[in-house]
Amino acid sequence: MKRILSFFIFSTLATFGFTAQNRLNLNQPNGGNITYGNYYDIKWDANFNDMIDIFIYQGNTEKGKVAVNVPAANHLFRWKAGYLYRKGAVHGQGFKIKIVARNSHLSDMSDSFFAIVMPTTAPLNMPQQGVPLQKKIISPDEYNQLQQMNSQYKPDLVVSNLKSYVFRNNQVWEALSPWINERIDVGFWIKNIFPSKYGNTKNHFKVKVQFRYGYSGPVHKEKIVWIRKFLAPGEEVMDRVAYGKVKSTPDVLCIKVIADSENSVIESNENNNSDDIEIRIVEPNPK
Repeated sequence: MKRILSFFIFSTLATFGFTAQNRLNLNQPNGGNITYGNYYDIKWDANFNDMIDIFIYQGNTEKGKVAVNVPAANHLFRWKAGYLYRKGAVHGQGFKIKIVARNSHLSDMSDSFFAIVMPTTAPLNMPQQGVPLQKKIISPDEYNQLQQMNSQYKPDLVVSNLKSYVFRNNQVWEALSPWINERIDVGFWIKNIFPSKYGNTKNHFKVKVQFRYGYSGPVHKEKIVWIRKFLAPGEEVMDRVAYGKVKSTPDVLCIKVIADSENSVIESNENNNSDDIEIRIVEPNPK
């Protein structure tokens, strides 16, 4: 009898075109702490095909979008915690995530507040200007490979360890996310990675440091540093420039360092002598 009744109910529902109701449930984050800058999965359940937008709230105030046009069927979005869509970043207490389906307008929000906490880092030593460092030790295999790549024994300059720095409480910290109107410095290393004894730079060369807001914005500030020490093969030098205060609108600050920007040194590889980073500016200064 139960089987007959079940079959009757199923047949009746199918006849009248019954379909399951769309469902959208946010699973995480729900409370706890998330470390700023780490990757974190925002997860949800959905039983329909649609695109969703992801928002972040602090209390009852919308702080911005985290992502747009994410397929609901993905059931997760990998978020660089604290970063907002395209520009800006947030951290602090009292956050919730809200997900909204574009067509059906279904939505759900975190049940509990979570915190975005800054990573615990130790104070750093500010790079000194024009200071030669210990020569790089290069393996025989790397040496042979470079020798085969270029038999002219030319130097090869590269940029590494590009970082931004802030001064807080009379100490130096890496500027993972400087506050609005906070002053930053930029430090970097220039290395001559060619190992042959004939790969000396021989000429002084210019390093150009460029700054721009946004991924495609124009260069609004440029700093020039002269390296006046001839770099021997495997030798490196560190330097730094002062940028000043970051502007008062949350955004992305892109920094690019170009070694030998005027090609005064003939290199074995002219296409690997730059590096760039981006930093997110946050507001306000959490005092």
